[in-house]
Amino acid sequence: MVSKPGVSNGALDPFDFDPRTVPIRPASTVVIVRDSPRFEVLLCRRQPTSAFVANMQVFPGGGVDAADADTALARPAESIYPGGPELGAARRAAIRETHEETGVVLPDDAELPVLGRWITPPLAPRRYDTVFFLAALPAGQEPVADGVEVVECTWWTPDDAVTAWANDEIEFVTPTLRMMMSLSGYVTAAQAIVAVAQAQLPGYRVRVDDETGWPWLPGDDAFEDPGLRRTYGWVSI
Repeated sequence: MVSKPGVSNGALDPFDFDPRTVPIRPASTVVIVRDSPRFEVLLCRRQPTSAFVANMQVFPGGGVDAADADTALARPAESIYPGGPELGAARRAAIRETHEETGVVLPDDAELPVLGRWITPPLAPRRYDTVFFLAALPAGQEPVADGVEVVECTWWTPDDAVTAWANDEIEFVTPTLRMMMSLSGYVTAAQAIVAVAQAQLPGYRVRVDDETGWPWLPGDDAFEDPGLRRTYGWVSI
């Protein structure tokens, strides 16, 4: 049986987390997609001097602030799992951070279906409980890097991005890589958004090969291998 994930307000499930490690902060990010004409996903390259995931390709996003929870634009309390991030505040943070980093304005009433949730494993210097939302690029807008947190905005098909990562042309952390892999096979932005909106986050974690760092999800060939360690991520497609 899989235990529930740790609570983001600092209460930790001892099965999952070591209380002596750094606190887990709530965070959120938006996977922005478009058809141009191929199905593409927005990636933002982090500032090379950043203290966190420097020079990595990421989705726009960041930490959930107190103001995100207090704003009238935050939805009523919702969570993916009991003790999980409050989705109203996470959604508002994702919209705010996307605008700050890329200039893209997502509607405040956007549904933003949940694509995934990842919790940084223990012993990392920073830990986040991050909700991954999915959104279509609003018509007439084009992302522009803010030059502070991100230095470049580029569009990739999921397959091209994974291939570039495999060839050491771009850098990903595991959640970003796995999100791109999960979106592979979709033909249009609308198709991906409908699929995610209709899906439910499963009650199990990903598994990771300690030797290669490769993430495996249910349905992947090696997921049932007992030698793989569990880590903290759920995806809805």
